[in-house]
Amino acid sequence: MAQFVPAKYAALLKTGDPNKRAAVPTRFLSAKQKLARGVAQRMKTENATLYDPMAQLSGKSLRDVVNSMTNAELQPQLSALDRESKTVGAQGEEQQRRNAGYYQQIAGMIPSAQKAQTDASTRLAGQVAQSGQNVTDAISASLGGEKGISEQDRLIRGTGLDAGTSQRLAGEFAQQQIAAGAQTQANVDQANARNAGWEGLVNTAAVVLPGQFAQSQTELGNQTLSKQADIAGKRADVEATRGGIAMKNLTDLRASEFEKAATAQTLHIKGTQADTAAATARANITDKTQRRIISRDKQAEINRHDRAMATHQGNTDAAARARQKEQTRHDKVMEDLGQRKLDATGKKGASGVTPFGNKLLAAGGQTKQQSNFGKLDKFIETHKSKGRVKLAQDITSSAELRKAIGISADTPEAVISAALDKQILGYLSRGTIHKLWRSGISVKGLGVSTKKPSTSAAKSIPGLGGTVK
Repeated sequence: MAQFVPAKYAALLKTGDPNKRAAVPTRFLSAKQKLARGVAQRMKTENATLYDPMAQLSGKSLRDVVNSMTNAELQPQLSALDRESKTVGAQGEEQQRRNAGYYQQIAGMIPSAQKAQTDASTRLAGQVAQSGQNVTDAISASLGGEKGISEQDRLIRGTGLDAGTSQRLAGEFAQQQIAAGAQTQANVDQANARNAGWEGLVNTAAVVLPGQFAQSQTELGNQTLSKQADIAGKRADVEATRGGIAMKNLTDLRASEFEKAATAQTLHIKGTQADTAAATARANITDKTQRRIISRDKQAEINRHDRAMATHQGNTDAAARARQKEQTRHDKVMEDLGQRKLDATGKKGASGVTPFGNKLLAAGGQTKQQSNFGKLDKFIETHKSKGRVKLAQDITSSAELRKAIGISADTPEAVISAALDKQILGYLSRGTIHKLWRSGISVKGLGVSTKKPSTSAAKSIPGLGGTVK
C-alpha cells in the first residue's frame, strides 16, 4: 500500500535539490533519497570535524579517531588474510568431498566384483570337472565296445583263443580311466586355487579400502589446517603491530591538538583586527584581492574534489561512474574559475602555471615531450587507417612499439592523445587540452590548432584563443 504524502511535501519530493528536500521528514523519502540524505549528513559531520583544521579532538573523540586511523591501516591486511583463510578452507572441503566420491565409487564396485569372481570360480570348476567326466565316459564307452568285440570273437572262435588280448585291453582302459580321473582332479584343484587367489585379492581390497579412505581424508584435512595455521600466524603478526601504530597515531594527534589550540588562541586575540581588515578589503576590492579570492575558491574546489574522489573508491561500476561524474563537474568548475580570472583581471595567470593551477614543465621537459609528439605524429600519419582506439591501445600497451617509434617509455597519455587528435580530428579537443595542462605540457608548444575547422568552439576554453600555455 502506497504511503500517504502531505501535499506540502509532495512538490518538494519531486525536486532534484537535496537542500529543498531538507524540510521533508525522512519517513516520506524514497530509499534512494534516504541514502543521499545519510551521505550528506555524514559528509556534513566530517566537514565539521576532521576536515576543519581548527576542530579540537579530546577524550573519547580523540580515542575514536586514533582507533579509526589504526583500523584503516591494519584492516586491509587483516581482511586479506581472512579471505585467504576462508578460501583455503573451502578448497580443502572440496578436495575431501571429491576424494570421498572417488572412494564411494570404488566401494560400490567391490560387491559386484566379489559376486562376479564367485560366479566365475564356480563355472570354471564345473567346466573342468565336466571335461574330465567327458574323458572318463569316452574311455568307458571304448572299453564297452572292446568287450563286445571280444565276446563276439569268443563265440565264434571259442574260449581262450584271443591270446589274452581282451584282458590286456581291459587293463589299459582301466589305467587310462585312473589317469584321466587324476588329471581331472588336478585341473579342478588348480582352478580352485587360482579362484581362491582372485577372491582373496578382491576381499583384501574390500577390507583395506575404508582404512585408505580415512587416511587420505586425514591427510587432506591436515594440509588445510597447516595452511590455515600459517595464515593465522601472519594475522597474529599484523595484530601485534596494533599497539605501536595506535601509540604513534595518538602521539601525533596530541601534538597536532596542542598546535591547533595555540593557533586558535592567537587567532582569537587578533580576531577583531582581522574582521576590521576584512571589512575594509571587501569595501575596496582590487585586482590583487580579486585574484586572491579566486585562488581561495580554486583551492577550496580542489579540496572538495579530493574529498569527493576519496569517498568513491573501489572497482565497482557505480564507483567508476561516480568518479567520472565528479571529474566532469570538477573540470567545469575549474574552467569557470579560469574564466572568472580572465574576466576580472584580463590576465591568463602567472607565467609557467596552467589554468588548472599546476606548474608547466621546465624547458628541458617541454622539449622532450615536443620531440615525443613529433615522432608520434609521423607514426600515426602512416598508420591512422587502423583507427584511433586501436592505435591508442597499441602505443600505450606495447613497450616494444614505443621503442620502435623512438619515444621515451614515460611519454604521458596526454601527448599520445594530442598526436591522435592532430591526425584524426585536425585540432586539439577539450579533453586533450585538459590532459596536457594536468601534465604540465604547453599546448602552444605543440603547434596544433585548438579550434575546430571553420568554428570558434575553442573560444570558450579559458586560456585559448590567444597565447596558449
